[in-house]
Amino acid sequence: MICPNCGKEITDESTSCQFCGSAVTTQAQPEFGNNYEAAPQAAPFAGNPSVSQPPVDRKSVSKKEFIEKYAPAALKKQINSAAILCYFCSAVTIVFSFLTNEYWYFSLIDVAILLGLALGMHLGKSKACAIVLLVVSILEVVFTAVSTGTVAGWWWIIAAFSAVSAFNKLGKEYNRFLLEGYEAPMNMNNAQ
Repeated sequence: MICPNCGKEITDESTSCQFCGSAVTTQAQPEFGNNYEAAPQAAPFAGNPSVSQPPVDRKSVSKKEFIEKYAPAALKKQINSAAILCYFCSAVTIVFSFLTNEYWYFSLIDVAILLGLALGMHLGKSKACAIVLLVVSILEVVFTAVSTGTVAGWWWIIAAFSAVSAFNKLGKEYNRFLLEGYEAPMNMNNAQ
């Protein structure tokens, strides 16, 4: 069965969608070839329940819009979690530098750069920011290890790597989203 709210496939026995949480009626619903489009009668268009929503023009959906509206919730959660970890690391780094370093204000520059990249990744849904954040955090750890002999800041690498991984998976999902509707007729012809 397909959830009428988010369009994801759910079990036939479900009374609510495990992806979006909306209540699901048990009446038979048509199956669709992908999990990105809900049944046309599922959502009212322009506030009028008697008019069905038009189908999605996939080519006009930007990657940022795809992430916000159609992307799997687990991948969005992974990006949000990485960003929250970055924000937490920023606070810990500032406090730790203030308490242990005489020149703590130099740390503010590093934290501002990393925090700006984390914001670009989180709010701007930018894979480029996530990649630059990963590179900068690796360089920071290497520089700190060489100059002080201690390894610090590795948590930035973990957060950035998690975000880059999520963006790579989202890129694959986005490409599938764009192409799936056009591959289906070809696959149907091959099956016959």
